Amino acid sequence: MNHKQFGQLSEQKAIQFLQNLNYIILDHNFYSKYGEIDIISQINNTIVFVEVKSTRYNIMYAAESINKTKQIKIRTTAQYYLELKELKYEDIRFDVILIQNNLIKYHLLNCF
Repeated sequence: MNHKQFGQLSEQKAIQFLQNLNYIILDHNFYSKYGEIDIISQINNTIVFVEVKSTRYNIMYAAESINKTKQIKIRTTAQYYLELKELKYEDIRFDVILIQNNLIKYHLLNCF
């Protein structure tokens, strides 16, 4: 399995995980000129932008890759998405799902 397939499998696992928690999946792999967001979901009146990081090795390296530059890209892309879709919501948040060896290790809420 190559890197791209591994990432896609991880994102599908994260989508199922969120759906099992009653999140509604609005979009995934949303690309714009500003960046990419792995999963866009909604729980109650909150829009949740989810970054999925997966690894076969050290989970902390995966987490550390979500640096300030990456966070700015995600925030800018999220703002563009909200303007484009004209969604009704009360709040937004940015979550991270960390997956190691095909197992969800952490779902970190409101990370940045």
